[in-house]
Amino acid sequence: MEADLDERVRATFADIHRRVFLGDAAANPRLRVEVVAARSEGATTTMVLITPWTINGLLFTPHLPTVARIAGARRPVHGLCLPDLGPFGSVNLVADVGGLPGQDRARALAAGWTEPFRSGIAEALAALDPAGSRS
Repeated sequence: MEADLDERVRATFADIHRRVFLGDAAANPRLRVEVVAARSEGATTTMVLITPWTINGLLFTPHLPTVARIAGARRPVHGLCLPDLGPFGSVNLVADVGGLPGQDRARALAAGWTEPFRSGIAEALAALDPAGSRS
């Protein structure tokens, strides 16, 4: 993983928060943007991202799956591209964070999604390339 990818993700989404969601009723003012458990394996980096409006799993990999089975549910992988991040995938893990009392609870919730997200993404990527020849 690029050493600064998690910081670039945090800064990019903090900027989105300031420009788009600051003061929006959809955003929880008790939460801030935070990257949880960034990890790279081969050419793939995964992380869970807390924002004041959602908790998403992010993946940076050369080939994005369109869907992943995460915690027993099929979830779409949305392909995105942002100027400071390039192309990446995003999976909504917790759509409504409005009721979370603070960052500690959001962090615990995000941490609980880390392994189900990683294993679901690993399975989806393996299905793209069952021979395991992915770089």
